[in-house]
Amino acid sequence: MYKHIISALVGIVLTSLVFVFFILPTVRTNSHAVGYNDGLIFARTEIAKKITTALGSDFNRSETHERLFDVKSASVVVVQRNGVKTLRTDGP
Repeated sequence: MYKHIISALVGIVLTSLVFVFFILPTVRTNSHAVGYNDGLIFARTEIAKKITTALGSDFNRSETHERLFDVKSASVVVVQRNGVKTLRTDGP
């Protein structure tokens, strides 16, 4: 009887050690990377929305432009008109 209880306790302790030293650090690293990526996407989406409301959305793809960054279905582009560089969004 004691033999079964001791082997069950040893199994629980070994499983806990594997979880704490191998699995948990990997999960923490992955969740940090996922959270960073989600925050980056959210911030870029909010910036694209603010640019559209503050500077307008009169962008034509035939104009010469430089892409600043892309996020989901929108892109933030730098457009030069009459010697002045402005930001516009390309997309919804």
